[in-house]
Amino acid sequence: MLYECTHCGAPLDVRAPGSVVQCNYCSRSQRIASGQTGMMPTPASWRPPPFWTPPPQYYAYVPPQPLVYHAPAKAAGCAVGLVLIPVLLFTGGLAAYLLAGKTSPFEQSWDGKTTLTCNGQMKISGVRMPSKLPKAVLATEVCQLEISDSELIADTVIEAGGAAKVTIKNSTLIATDTAVVADLGSRVDLQGVTIRVGEGRPSLDGTTGLRADAGAVIDAHDLTMSFGGSGPVGTAVAVDARVAGKVSLTNATIRGPYKVRVDMLGQIDVTSSKLRAEVEGDASHVRGIEVVSPPAPPSTAASSPSTAPPPPAKQPRSAPAPKPSPTPKPAPAPTVKKINPCGCKSGDLNCSLRCNQR
Repeated sequence: MLYECTHCGAPLDVRAPGSVVQCNYCSRSQRIASGQTGMMPTPASWRPPPFWTPPPQYYAYVPPQPLVYHAPAKAAGCAVGLVLIPVLLFTGGLAAYLLAGKTSPFEQSWDGKTTLTCNGQMKISGVRMPSKLPKAVLATEVCQLEISDSELIADTVIEAGGAAKVTIKNSTLIATDTAVVADLGSRVDLQGVTIRVGEGRPSLDGTTGLRADAGAVIDAHDLTMSFGGSGPVGTAVAVDARVAGKVSLTNATIRGPYKVRVDMLGQIDVTSSKLRAEVEGDASHVRGIEVVSPPAPPSTAASSPSTAPPPPAKQPRSAPAPKPSPTPKPAPAPTVKKINPCGCKSGDLNCSLRCNQR
């Protein structure tokens, strides 16, 4: 019979009503009473889905992200165990891991020269990447990855998506742009990790330490994060939570010019840490950080007294130029009255000539 889990809503294939069963998605145990209502016969072709996304009415009990199906363990008898152990040893399966000094069949080697792509169960330790890559680790689908005692260098160091779960322990992440990106319901756990972001960049604008998006979760304990090299400009985003993404920091130290960003129901929770930062977005979704105001932009109108140019000296008002005096008109020449001694009449030229010859 199929029964709906009371914790996450996933279908449970109940073989014996009246017993206690454990959900293969959220691991919550519950008792199924005989004659329980809401049950239906299990179809012959039914198979449990590899992922289960809880409906919204269950968000109070489980996070809004896909849950991975975990097949129930099957008990094996002593006789079966005694037969299987020699078979594994002599066929080389278990012997290969024991001879290689590995403690788990999921432990694998990685030289750090190419991007590590994980879509299964893997365990990596002791890696020192020889050079920077665009992306160091890409975890997708049902990846279950653990990396310890390593140093990873990339533009974006960790990128997780889908239902991936990544655990980083006692390692150093050196990122040019972004250290960790968790998306689409994935989960990244950081334990004793040191993060350095933006080294070698002329500006910290556009750099991010931790980013959780679309229901993803990043949980960091004993984290040390720093931004920039010697005197960079700009401001980094230390923590970015958006679209129901959640970032939790416990005992964290962050150095350098940084701010935090939260958007669209994102959540940032900080405990056992003394952090002060500007909050970009809804500050009510940020807990445990002392919010500071952004610096005021420099005013272009006011100038300091030491740098302001002195006012121009007040020039004395000059007296108006005197109007030029009018040029005096020359006095008219005195009229000399000519005396006509000969008594010539006007127009008598001959008389005037004879008079002048005298």
